[in-house]
Amino acid sequence: MEVQGTRLAKIRNPWSVEGYKGEWSDKDPRWTPSLLKQVGHTKANDGVFFMPFHNFLNKPYFRSTTVTMYNQFT
Repeated sequence: MEVQGTRLAKIRNPWSVEGYKGEWSDKDPRWTPSLLKQVGHTKANDGVFFMPFHNFLNKPYFRSTTVTMYNQFT
């Protein structure tokens, strides 16, 4: 998705650990309550986070990735 002119990748770590601390991480001050609502995100150490798409595509962040479809069943 695109937020404030930046393409972001929404990433979910299946072990619910967030080690990314860079641009657009949960600790980034650019997140406002309205932006969080717009993208449907909550600041929590739940394993779900955003990063600029160009960072997602380049090292050193990931050695490998797996793409899956995620459904939350309630």
